[in-house]
Parts: sequence; structure tokens; C-alpha cells
Amino acid sequence: MIESCEMDYKIANIVRISCMLLGISISALSILFLGTEKNVFFILGIIITIIGLIIGFVFYTCPNCGHPLITRPIILKHCQNCGYELNQ
Repeated sequence: MIESCEMDYKIANIVRISCMLLGISISALSILFLGTEKNVFFILGIIITIIGLIIGFVFYTCPNCGHPLITRPIILKHCQNCGYELNQ
């Protein structure tokens, strides 16, 4: 049977930030060392960054109302939409 694909908002936030930092770092270092953005590592970094953004938009939501939290600061105490207290 196929289980529903759910991710805790805390883990989603960690994965989102990690992917974005890793992707940006890979892209920046590839330009620094290889001197051009026309290389495999630059594209790989961009893809990893986009994956982080997608994970944030899909899974970083309030567990109570489902409202996206990605437009808010990194550390939240309450959902800006419904006021649900987020346990950090």
C-alpha cells in the first residue's frame, strides 16, 4: 500500500534550509574555482537550491491549518494565519 507522503514542518524547515545553503555553496564554489557558470557543478547547485525551495513550499506548512510558513521568518513561535503555537 502507498502511504501518504507527509513531513513534519520542523524537518521540512531543516531540509529546506540545508538544501538551499548547499546548493548556493556548490554553485558559488564552482564559479570561483572553474571560472564559469557553464559547468555541471553550477547546474547541480541550482537544482539542489530549487529542490530546497520546492520542499519548503510543499511541506513547510502549519500542522493545524495547512497555511504555508515559508514566507515567514526561519524560527516561528505561532502560525501567522491561525495563531497555532508551533513547538520548536
